[in-house]
Amino acid sequence: MVMRRGVSAAIAALAMTLSLITAVRADAHPLHTTLTEIAVTPNTLRATVRIFADDLGHAVGSRTNDLGIGTYVASAMVFLDGQNRAIAARSCGVKRSGDLLWVCIEVTDARPMSLRNTLLCEQFRDQINIVQIAAGGTKRGLVFTRGDGPKRLL
Repeated sequence: MVMRRGVSAAIAALAMTLSLITAVRADAHPLHTTLTEIAVTPNTLRATVRIFADDLGHAVGSRTNDLGIGTYVASAMVFLDGQNRAIAARSCGVKRSGDLLWVCIEVTDARPMSLRNTLLCEQFRDQINIVQIAAGGTKRGLVFTRGDGPKRLL
């Protein structure tokens, strides 16, 4: 009897999930996320951001060239030194792959370092920005949502 209730609950949850998925437009994605991978080298940090092109279009409007995209990303992903001063970021390119953009920015390594990541938070209430850091053979992750302040990277 307990087994049947568990199976019934699982089937009901699956049916609810499927109905929610089909309610979303076929060309839209239901989650607003970015994924940033940060590689730390002896002198620099290179951040590669995966972002949905349609989401980014809402933020940059007509500035959809590489310069406009790089400028937006660098303004929303602010690296801070130990005194909470912004570290100048430079673009290292934009790559398009289907519905995704891969945006690269670099900063000079300044330890300790924090990151404020507000990518697309002004556009979407449910925006989630995931950051994965690889430094010195270790990996760790951070999650940023709307209203979050800076978080320590290194």
